[in-house]
Amino acid sequence: MPALAGVAAGFRDVQLDQHGWRLFLLHDQTDDLWILVSERTDVRGELTAKIAWRSLVPDLLGLPLVALLVWLAVGWGLSPLESMVRLLKSRAPDNLSPLVVGSVPIELDPMVASINRLLVQVNELLARERRFLAYAAHELRTPLAVLRIQVHNAAQAPDAADRGEALKQLDNSVLRATRVVEQLLTLARLEPGAAELDLQAINMLVRVREQLAELTPLVLGRHQELTLAASGQEDWHLLADAHCVDVLLQNLVSNAVQHTPVGGQVVVCLQAESDAVTLCVQDSGPGVPAELRGQVFEPFFRQGPAQGAGLGMAIVARIVELHFARITLGDSPQG
Repeated sequence: MPALAGVAAGFRDVQLDQHGWRLFLLHDQTDDLWILVSERTDVRGELTAKIAWRSLVPDLLGLPLVALLVWLAVGWGLSPLESMVRLLKSRAPDNLSPLVVGSVPIELDPMVASINRLLVQVNELLARERRFLAYAAHELRTPLAVLRIQVHNAAQAPDAADRGEALKQLDNSVLRATRVVEQLLTLARLEPGAAELDLQAINMLVRVREQLAELTPLVLGRHQELTLAASGQEDWHLLADAHCVDVLLQNLVSNAVQHTPVGGQVVVCLQAESDAVTLCVQDSGPGVPAELRGQVFEPFFRQGPAQGAGLGMAIVARIVELHFARITLGDSPQG
């Protein structure tokens, strides 16, 4: 084709016989052949429109249908969640019972369990607060009344001697009320779920010696004998919270001292075992009758003439429980 000589290969648009044409021209130089492919522009546009229309019509009809199906599926899947929301909105503020929801998708089970677990924890927290308030109201009522009377007596004292005696009694009552508040706060901190133990390896013999040294003035004031029976050759290390152990020792020994008569004896024994340490506190006091021993570790239980808040042994029992240990009462060989 001499007429095509010098024409570049490729696509081009031409006008022929009042029609537009889309051409593609390729020259095979090896065999000196020309390849020409053409298509009328109007036919090409009509074909393109048909293809586009046939492709878009299913999408235009299907997309709303798919959207409707998705909306219905999501609504059906979230209906248990909506029921849970309505249930929570309709509950009374003080209703902390677990949620009772009908069948829910397995994906929502962890959320329902977490909400119920949170409700249980909140309920336990409020119960601890109510117990603390009950303990405080129960135990502080009498000391506050006594303080009021002693203040009145001091104000009405006829002379300096009587006023001094009234103020001395007032000071003793303040000390007792302070002790009660401290024990109440200790008991509250040791509530299950509220206490966070700082467990570490401690030397039980060292802790006992330190606490007995602090309690020596109390013992000497009652002309009692305080003895520690323990071998220095044993391994007295155990895993425990040092502060809790100190509180336990203070309450056990001071309780024994208060219930031992003047001139009596208190013996603290330590025994090392393969996987534990046994602490034994013995005194020459009258002891607790067998029928009352089950109440010793209850808050505000009092036995005998000793003046106390009745919280010391409850604190001891709580510390023992937190350390997964065991405490028992028995008859003392001292008396």
